[in-house]
Amino acid sequence: MQEDIVIDPKVFIQSKIHPTVIEQIRQKMLKNPSSMRPKGNKKWQEIVSHDGANFAVNCQREDDKIAVLGVRKTRKRGPKWKKR
Repeated sequence: MQEDIVIDPKVFIQSKIHPTVIEQIRQKMLKNPSSMRPKGNKKWQEIVSHDGANFAVNCQREDDKIAVLGVRKTRKRGPKWKKR
């Protein structure tokens, strides 16, 4: 069963990411569905890699569709220093 992914219009205004990149992220989410998506009406966050960068996509299931509520670029993680 193919799920439909809808992008909230506020995402284009609030995120500092170009709309074509957001659409490409949506297409990638359609191609490679995550096995961690909940079945109920819950909110979750998916990490999608695109052109060498990782994007955190905030999602919520609404009826038979998935709504994208926010997109942001994830930060690079630095090395973890051990405390003595």
